[in-house]
Amino acid sequence: MKVIWRSCQGKDRKYNSDYGVFCNYSNCYVFIIGDAKEEIESQNFIKYILEFIAKKINSENRNILGILKHAKESYVKAVGIPNKLPNQIASLHILIVDKGNFQTQSFNLGDCRFGCKTNNEWKWLTEPHVISGLEHYVTQSFRTKKSIGEICKQEFILDKTKSYCLGSDGYWKENMNQSDDHSQLLILELDIETLETSDTTINFSIF
Repeated sequence: MKVIWRSCQGKDRKYNSDYGVFCNYSNCYVFIIGDAKEEIESQNFIKYILEFIAKKINSENRNILGILKHAKESYVKAVGIPNKLPNQIASLHILIVDKGNFQTQSFNLGDCRFGCKTNNEWKWLTEPHVISGLEHYVTQSFRTKKSIGEICKQEFILDKTKSYCLGSDGYWKENMNQSDDHSQLLILELDIETLETSDTTINFSIF
């Protein structure tokens, strides 16, 4: 398998608060992409949450909502000020891919998307939690001050001859010339046993 992480900070942004994680576990691959607010504190927040989720997916019974709640509680405990909750918001997209048959579980919360390359173009397989025509308004998200939004779960069987992608809102909007701020986690060559990752590992973790 070949995994490539790409992250591009928009020219008008001070901080790039996206993050990607790839896990090569004994029976599955796990891919996670997250996109948080444009704040310096959000960079540490999204890294903490995604790495926490990645570790727990391999050790718990894959109750995704339970893992997200545990991640939130752990983060609040680690950085919270007494009587004041940290105010962080993020979009998350999790893929769990069975190594044997490429049966894939997709968990979407926010405006990141999962897609497949068809005829040299991305066909998006999941829908973002946004208001139609007002794509910058996210209706569901991972929040520290409020309850976690409603997770959308879907299942797919990946075709080992095709390429796949997890992309932030900036990436799928960029295809419509809406944004130059984006990140993408490319999943290529599923039938290749040798793991290959990009040398560009900024904002990216491998387990």
